[in-house]
Amino acid sequence: MEREPSNHEVNMIKVYRGVFPWSAAEYNWIIAAFDERRKNKNENLKLAEDLTHIKEEMEHMRGKELENFQSLALFSDIFMKRYPKKLDFEAHFFRFHQINRFMQTYHNDLIKLKLVTVQGGKHHIAPQLIDSLCTLLYNQEETDESGDFSCTFSYKEVIAVTKAKLNAHLN
Repeated sequence: MEREPSNHEVNMIKVYRGVFPWSAAEYNWIIAAFDERRKNKNENLKLAEDLTHIKEEMEHMRGKELENFQSLALFSDIFMKRYPKKLDFEAHFFRFHQINRFMQTYHNDLIKLKLVTVQGGKHHIAPQLIDSLCTLLYNQEETDESGDFSCTFSYKEVIAVTKAKLNAHLN
């Protein structure tokens, strides 16, 4: 006889399926908080429990690798302060990183579709795209054309929903 999953297991499945929606306003707040706090490089950042092993590794990192991990630590700290409950933190932190993964995976395609533009070295993302990524469900097992795990959002679904939002905005 199979055992029933615990509440924690059920909640984590929900986190990994993207059941917890977000909002474009929340995404924008996180980015603004990051930009503001990044100016203060000497602050003592608190890392999420899952990231504490990185602290020792960071002492030996240099250059871009160190910068990436410092950014991760800063985002972790911002999310922990914004979402002090563990499940909320994990759901929103995970969604944020899935949005980032989607943006990196499909960067060139999104530029071609004019959903992302680069002006003065800064990326500008169509609000409808961010809104789609903040509210759509995603599937942990999504794979790319080669069968490798890539991004958890369905590219076709994100683009279709975003285009529908753009068309609604124009009408």
